[in-house]
Amino acid sequence: MVKAMEVWTGFVPYQGSSLEDILCEHYERVVGNDNCVSFCGRSYQIPKDQNRLHYVKVNVRVHRYSNGDACIFRGPRKLAGYDAKGDLLYPVRQEREQPAADVLLLPVLRLPFLQRKNRTILFVDNSVKMPS
Repeated sequence: MVKAMEVWTGFVPYQGSSLEDILCEHYERVVGNDNCVSFCGRSYQIPKDQNRLHYVKVNVRVHRYSNGDACIFRGPRKLAGYDAKGDLLYPVRQEREQPAADVLLLPVLRLPFLQRKNRTILFVDNSVKMPS
């Protein structure tokens, strides 16, 4: 047997997404007019979220896990999860970030000469000039 030239291994640990989502069963479905997905004799309703009001006629992917749970995905986004009985486990809410409390929001400045009628504004050399 020939000894290896390097002492470390050629294998690296897996650092990707959840292996549970990769090793489960994947099915493609189209959302019906009632915002529900039919799967294995059950009808799963997709809850509203901030990204879309409804998912009618959208292609989604249903993951069925080894414990009987199911999740509905659209692309990389998880829309909802259901237990083996078909009850909603959790709607996945992706909140939009609110501005921080210490951020000062200033009002838009209203320049008086912009509100006058029948006047044109000339922009010359990055400065504002009003004809008389």
